[in-house]
Amino acid sequence: MESPKTTSRIPELDGIRGLAILSVLCYHYISIQGLASPGSIVDILQRLVMLGGTGVDLFFVLSGFLIGGILLYVKDSPRYFSTFYVRRFFRIIPVYFAPWFRRVLEVVPLQRAFAMEAPGYSVIAFFYVALLLAALCIPGGLVSNVTRSSLLRKIGAISYCMYLIHIVVDVARHAVILRGSPKIATPRAAAVTIFAAILTFVIAQISWRIFEKPLLKRGHAFRY
Repeated sequence: MESPKTTSRIPELDGIRGLAILSVLCYHYISIQGLASPGSIVDILQRLVMLGGTGVDLFFVLSGFLIGGILLYVKDSPRYFSTFYVRRFFRIIPVYFAPWFRRVLEVVPLQRAFAMEAPGYSVIAFFYVALLLAALCIPGGLVSNVTRSSLLRKIGAISYCMYLIHIVVDVARHAVILRGSPKIATPRAAAVTIFAAILTFVIAQISWRIFEKPLLKRGHAFRY
């Protein structure tokens, strides 16, 4: 059976990935310093990004859409399971268990988004489904045009690595430059956080070019 064109990318989906990772970064970078003084600028920002961690839910919606679609398309293939798991291996496992990421797990505690623990998380998931459908089914619409942004698409293409490393990069930059834990309460601390975000993007871009993309091509050498 011929493999579907899974190597081609849908521009809107990369744009949605970009939105998802940016919301997660804003949530973690702004909320990582803990509770701020009521009424302060940091407190206001933390309230604005309180649901930013639900960008993880948006990743789940995208994964379900893409993986489910592929598996339905190739359901009659004799290599249905073997090819699927080999491709998933080359996409996920090498980067996840890279030495630098194992160090991340030792240093940084994993955080859970507020909305993923709240009763209303299903509403948010349905909202993201509607966002996905609007991007794909209404060409020329607002959502479609935004998600086709070249910057969002570029960020979305490297979002996996950005997600894995963004916290440890932020923690490390504050430790080295300011000799303290991450904060955004002062202009200097905010500047370091912005620098950490830029550095995260650069590292993820390098990882994509020299590590992830070649592995992804190797995975796609296995046909359904």
